[in-house]
Amino acid sequence: MKGKIQVVESEIQEEVVSENENTVKLCHGEALTISEGYTIAGAKRTQVIIIAGEVGSGKTSLIATLFHCLQRGPFCDYMFAGSKTLIGFDQRCHEARTSSSRAIQTMERTKSGEDRILLHLHLRHKEKLQQSVHVLFSDLSGERFRDAKDSIEECRSVPLLQRADHFVLLIDGDRICDIAKRQSAKSETIMLLQRCLDAEQLNNNSLIDLVFSKWDIVDSREDDANTLEFVKTIEVSIREKFFARVGRLRFFRIAARPDTNSDHINLGFGLEAMVPSWFEEKADMIVPRCPLNIQVPKHCEYDQFGQEYIAMENL
Repeated sequence: MKGKIQVVESEIQEEVVSENENTVKLCHGEALTISEGYTIAGAKRTQVIIIAGEVGSGKTSLIATLFHCLQRGPFCDYMFAGSKTLIGFDQRCHEARTSSSRAIQTMERTKSGEDRILLHLHLRHKEKLQQSVHVLFSDLSGERFRDAKDSIEECRSVPLLQRADHFVLLIDGDRICDIAKRQSAKSETIMLLQRCLDAEQLNNNSLIDLVFSKWDIVDSREDDANTLEFVKTIEVSIREKFFARVGRLRFFRIAARPDTNSDHINLGFGLEAMVPSWFEEKADMIVPRCPLNIQVPKHCEYDQFGQEYIAMENL
């Protein structure tokens, strides 16, 4: 009769088997809770990346493909140096493997209401080995962002959004190609950004990447000039509305796991242009600080004193 193995999951990520000084601490390997993520961020140099988008826009596929690319060797000048969420990554990658016995590649969608929403990577620069960084990716359900789009209260409840070093918002390329759905895809993207700013979850220091996912589908219809023109109208509208309200606004086109056969769109298409900044840049490195000699309206005596004090300090 085979014995049963019981896995006991620690609340703070590591299970202490005994109090012996030679105890080996093992990670549970699944996605992390918010408190577990803060444990890493409080001890190590950590980048927090929030991946947002509607249901089925490709959020989980993006994270899983990045993990897959790192398993093949250095990617964007960084090497895989470990992860506390290997099981979490494996669960998300399994559906896309041949061994899953599926006829086509697919990706398990994130379930709403789950507490374990963070995936962890430890990376080292391939040439500067002492340059190490920990990265936490959010894997929140599309329902969460749909609710956030419709309510300031729900938007304020999205975990880690204010702490994000990079906010990555996906726009579903499949919906862009559908004439009946493209307008709603555009309006929902604008509404979510607007809601995040109104709720003060994003601000003029935020680094934002707008990403057209599933670009292989758009590319397969290259003869459809209307689709490409519509993509440009989305970029123009978002720039006009939000460029002055955020720290940085960039646009990318990616195909994390392309389904179509193409000579120039392969696994991870577009990631190399976008991902390096996630590992290296924070808002205070990119967004220029307000100059000290700027003229600030003096609304009260305290404001006037503050300006005079700063002037004295810089003499």
